[in-house]
Amino acid sequence: MKMFMRGGTLTELGSRTSPRARSVSYGTWRHADDRAFTAVFRFSAFNIADNPLTGTQTVRRTIVINRAGDAFTATAASGVVDANDMLIRAGCATETATRLE
Repeated sequence: MKMFMRGGTLTELGSRTSPRARSVSYGTWRHADDRAFTAVFRFSAFNIADNPLTGTQTVRRTIVINRAGDAFTATAASGVVDANDMLIRAGCATETATRLE
């Protein structure tokens, strides 16, 4: 679940694998043009077996809201760095979302 707050901050809750697999995400968003926005957020990842910090993931997203304003599609690029700030994994994704009311 992602929450985009007035003023340009965002919070993302939950994990698909386990509540202990990662921290809550915190980030910012801004209007780019027309119905397009950009957002960036970061969270910490943990080893589920013994819970040490395994890295920090940063996600950069481009979001386009539909005309009704109740859904969006997005593309994202992410990178994971270890405790020494070395890139250990990079990836990309697409997503869709609908407004929760």
